[in-house]
Amino acid sequence: MEELMEELMEELRVELRVELMEELIEELKEELMEELRVELMEELMEELMEELTEELMEELMEELRVELMEELMEELMEELMEELRVELMEELMEELTEELMEELTEELMEELTEELMEELMEELRVELMEELMEELMEELMEELMEELMEELRVELMEELMEELMEELMEEARWCGARLRTEKSWFIIWFPPQTHNKIYSDCCRNMS
Repeated sequence: MEELMEELMEELRVELRVELMEELIEELKEELMEELRVELMEELMEELMEELTEELMEELMEELRVELMEELMEELMEELMEELRVELMEELMEELTEELMEELTEELMEELTEELMEELMEELRVELMEELMEELMEELMEELMEELMEELRVELMEELMEELMEELMEEARWCGARLRTEKSWFIIWFPPQTHNKIYSDCCRNMS
């Protein structure tokens, strides 16, 4: 009996040991599995976190890049628009200045042309008046000179004729006989229409 008991006890111990071992193994396995699971979860979580962080960082960087690009684009667009506005304003000012200058030039040219035309017309009128006055004065002077010369010529001729007649009459008193024979002398010194008159006057005075 004792042996049986011992055997039974031994078997029981063995069974218990086996069971305990199994239980321990199972517990250990569970613990290990839990640890492994935890570790794996941690690793996974770390990896996930890393990945997520990377993705998030990439997204964030992308967003930041996009925002920065948008801001830069906005700034650039503002600058460009400002430059364009300035250029457009300058061009508009140039065009307006050119148009104004053209209008002013046209107006000035018209005014200058009118003034010049008035001055030219005045100058021409004055010149024409002066020329007309000069011509009139010349004509008048010529006519007056002609009339004066004619009058002077007539007066001088009359005076000369009178003087000559007086001289001739004086001489005729002293040499009446010679005058009858020297009629040719009168032909040389007097015009033909006066020959007979002078000769007859001289002969009459001599008689």
